[in-house]
Amino acid sequence: MTRDELVAQNLDKVDAAVGRILKQFPEYAYFKDDLFSAGYLSLVEAAENVNKAEDASAYLYSAVENSVKTALADEGEVRIPPTSQRRLRKRGEDVDLQFTRTDVAVEPDRSGELYEEILACCEDDDERIAVSLKRQGYTQEEIEEKTGVPRRQVGRCLEAIEERFKERSNG
Repeated sequence: MTRDELVAQNLDKVDAAVGRILKQFPEYAYFKDDLFSAGYLSLVEAAENVNKAEDASAYLYSAVENSVKTALADEGEVRIPPTSQRRLRKRGEDVDLQFTRTDVAVEPDRSGELYEEILACCEDDDERIAVSLKRQGYTQEEIEEKTGVPRRQVGRCLEAIEERFKERSNG
């Protein structure tokens, strides 16, 4: 099987990996195109390197999954590609391997104000606890473990708060 055939047969692995990541971290929806790019690139690279004796499907899946997760983890950093690093070193220039996007001027942080506005949409302490834990980065499963509230109920609770917030913001 050629590389192109292997890639064409496994494009769904990229869609699935990106979909899972965005479902788990919807706040990164703006990064969707970059995640797809990372996934497609790794699929092509993995297809070139696949060993005919191994399970190509599992190998490709693993490569795509890892590249999408790495792209998400690196989202806050800008890395200098290895080829550019070598080129800079040849010219005798120092190579700063990475810098964060916080080096770029951004609008003032309104996250505290926004958080207070979201808390104002909560109807009880349970909802405020769920919002607080979500803000701290807990998944719905982890919120379930901490509070004893079933995951589906946590999800419905967060969705209801989001709806109230949207109504309040548009009203």
